[in-house]
Amino acid sequence: MHLKQLDIIGFKSFKNKITLKFPQAKKDRLNMTAIIGPNGAGKSNLIEAISWGLGEQSLKSLRSKKSEDVIFSGTKKKIRSNLAQVNLLFSNEYVSSDKKYKEFSIIRKIYRNNDGEYLINNSPVRLHDINLLMAEANFGQKSYSIISQGLTDKIITSSSIEKKNFFDEATGIKQYIYKKNQILRKINKSKDNLNQAEIALKEIKPHLASLTRQINKLSRKKEIKMRLFNLQKIYYQETLYRLNNEIKLLKEKRELAKVEKKKFEEKLNKYRQESKKLISNKINTEYEYNQEKYQEALRKINQYKESKLKITIKQSEAVNKKNNESITQAEVVKHIKDIKKYQEKFVIKIKNTNNVKEIDIIIIKANNILAKIKELLNKMSGENIKKSKKDYFKKLEEERETINKKIEELNKTAKNINKFLSKFATKELNERKKLFSWQEKAQVQQNVINNINNTINEFNISLAREETRKQVIEEDIRQEKIEINTTNIVKPANNYTINIEQINNLKRQIELIGGIDTEVEKEYLPVKERYDFLSSQTSDIKESLISLKKIEQKLDEKIKNKFQKNFDKINQTFNKYFKIIFNGGSAKIIYTKSKTVNNNSKINDEYYIKNHTEEKKEETKKDEIEILANPPGKKIKNIQMLSGGEKALSSLALICAIISINKPPFVILDEADSMLDQANCLKFIKILKELRKYTQFIAITHNQQTIKIADILYGITMDPKSGASKIMSLKLNYSSK
Repeated sequence: MHLKQLDIIGFKSFKNKITLKFPQAKKDRLNMTAIIGPNGAGKSNLIEAISWGLGEQSLKSLRSKKSEDVIFSGTKKKIRSNLAQVNLLFSNEYVSSDKKYKEFSIIRKIYRNNDGEYLINNSPVRLHDINLLMAEANFGQKSYSIISQGLTDKIITSSSIEKKNFFDEATGIKQYIYKKNQILRKINKSKDNLNQAEIALKEIKPHLASLTRQINKLSRKKEIKMRLFNLQKIYYQETLYRLNNEIKLLKEKRELAKVEKKKFEEKLNKYRQESKKLISNKINTEYEYNQEKYQEALRKINQYKESKLKITIKQSEAVNKKNNESITQAEVVKHIKDIKKYQEKFVIKIKNTNNVKEIDIIIIKANNILAKIKELLNKMSGENIKKSKKDYFKKLEEERETINKKIEELNKTAKNINKFLSKFATKELNERKKLFSWQEKAQVQQNVINNINNTINEFNISLAREETRKQVIEEDIRQEKIEINTTNIVKPANNYTINIEQINNLKRQIELIGGIDTEVEKEYLPVKERYDFLSSQTSDIKESLISLKKIEQKLDEKIKNKFQKNFDKINQTFNKYFKIIFNGGSAKIIYTKSKTVNNNSKINDEYYIKNHTEEKKEETKKDEIEILANPPGKKIKNIQMLSGGEKALSSLALICAIISINKPPFVILDEADSMLDQANCLKFIKILKELRKYTQFIAITHNQQTIKIADILYGITMDPKSGASKIMSLKLNYSSK
């Protein structure tokens, strides 16, 4: 890899764009460029542009106080620039194919508002990416790749930490240190994240526990509700199925009872019709007619008997007048009154009775009365009754005979009627028996019908009860929002019966759980997700820390091994170049590592996570690097005791040793040969020729010996009119190269 082209725009004294193109590498060596020009023309600005373009952050190194000081500030004839930009184009054509780019550019920009950016192949990147890329290319910006006049003294007078940093670049472990520092930053960031995550977990855990308890209750409630729902569905389906069957059966039984009732009602109607026929028979009219005739005959008999009685009374009065001795008139009157009373009673009885037997008895009694009247009349008759009375009596007797005949006729009539009535009474009795039989049968049918009606009523009551229960169940189904087709209930598939107590028990369990705000689910999910995320993040961070620890340990091992390996090589080569420059003597570097915790020992992961950073800080404080140089004929233990020239030569020997071992892509020599005399300059050039096999050199020099080995010469001057630096080039071709 080598620098192919450099473009500078608006950087310090370079107002207008300048371009420096560097010759292509040859098979046996890389190119060397010499940059010359008077003091103050801008040669150092060009070197600073390269350093700044590759990420230099030190304003002191850039001879600036503010970031914007690197932007062309303007002159009387040139307005200031608002942008400073440096483009470095690198060729990678002779390296292995596993590199990322065959050719790539690094660009850095800064604006007056302090906005800036880094780009690799026009893609924005971080400074870290630039540093890592150059470290991987073994470009030691702080140590050996930019060799300025003050670097030689700096190497000698630097502190232990500065020397350690110098040799970190020199041994090629800077890229691993960058990676390690990146790992350490990740570790520290991960520890901060872990701490924040653990604090957040600690805060969220009680709240999550509370929500979890509620959500478990809610889940339990839902589970019970689901079980309750399923049991209710089976129970309601089973109950409705049973109720439907019961209602259907009751309706069928009721219909059968109604059919049976209809049969008995038909029989009852038949018996009632028969009874009605008997009651409304025409014989009733004939019976009433004869009954009236019979009563009329009795009435006439009584009338005749009264007439006859009157005759008897008349006879008695006549007799009483003729023979008072045999019976007094008062006695006759008394007897007649008695007879009259009997007569009245008989008449009343005759009028009030329809019974033939009673009428016969009355007739017998009436005959007795007549007999008594005859007896009374006999007593009243006498020999002394006058003949005048005889006719009177005769007449009375004739009337009596007439009355007797009529009575006799009426008695015959009554007797005939009585026979008819007796016959009718027998017939009527048979008819009445028949009627009673029909009525008895009708009553039996009525009783059966009444019983059937009672049964139907019981069915209706049962139906009403079951249908009411069905309505209650259907209402419960609607309220419970259970999806059951109540119009077409099928038998449940289960083979067991759900007890209502099971349902009530589940309802009691739901009541015991109590009401839980349904919003808890909405709150629980993000809290749980947050907790799970933090838990996962905590676990991931811990695993990441352990993984980073292992990477760091590997990097530490690699840094240690590569540092020691290259340090030993540099030490040997330093001694070699020291002898070349000083024509003998010896030089070496002593590295003393501090005693610290052994990072390769088995350390508990948690201990590592908690104590890692402090452990590393203590380690880097105590490393010591000492440079020893003994020119020929001298015994000097401390390099500080060398003369200024000896220090500079010793530093150049060390830098050349580093370059030979580390092989950076290019090295900038900023008047590094200015303090060398001609003899030492020739020795230095000899070393440069050897180093050109694998390193490109850009030298700012006034030394003719150095210019002679350059492939191209760039001259920098200051335009007196604009006050800006200008550049011109000259391609050289010395055979002595």
